[in-house]
Amino acid sequence: MKTKELRDLTMEEINQRIEAETIAYRRMQMNHRVNPLDKPSTLTEQRKLIARLMTVRREMQSQTNND
Repeated sequence: MKTKELRDLTMEEINQRIEAETIAYRRMQMNHRVNPLDKPSTLTEQRKLIARLMTVRREMQSQTNND
């Protein structure tokens, strides 16, 4: 997802996405250790998506604190 699309989500949706994506990332890591992935760069992409979600969440929190 693009950052612009993430900013359109509500705080609750972002928190749910972070939780779901983190679980998926950990599952992919475990599977990669047992049986290497065809495209290991998906781990990096997943990690970056989680970081993007956390950044958007932090921005939203700081906006609500400033208001």
